[in-house]
Amino acid sequence: MLQGLGFSEFEPQVTFRLDNGRLARVDFYLRSQRTVIEFDGLVKYADNGGNGLVAEKLREDGLRALGLEMVRLTWADLSRPAEVRAAIHAAAQRAAGRVQSRRIA
Repeated sequence: MLQGLGFSEFEPQVTFRLDNGRLARVDFYLRSQRTVIEFDGLVKYADNGGNGLVAEKLREDGLRALGLEMVRLTWADLSRPAEVRAAIHAAAQRAAGRVQSRRIA
């Protein structure tokens, strides 16, 4: 789908070191757009009484602290390519704004 939408320079399974020293592997990374794309099965968040959701939130916060933005996709999103493209472009714009604001500070 990413290739079909014109995103040909994505990297699968990229690992980042977060500020807290932990590693976070993402499904896809669009380096030029500083955007991470995660393909989620929702089952993993239902386990451990919500602990999985909390851990994922902290992981996502750590990735954003690196100046990255996130797009989360589910199986249902695969039938909505225009919405996926728009979500990726919006995330890339947010990431560009974050990088720009860091330069000013």
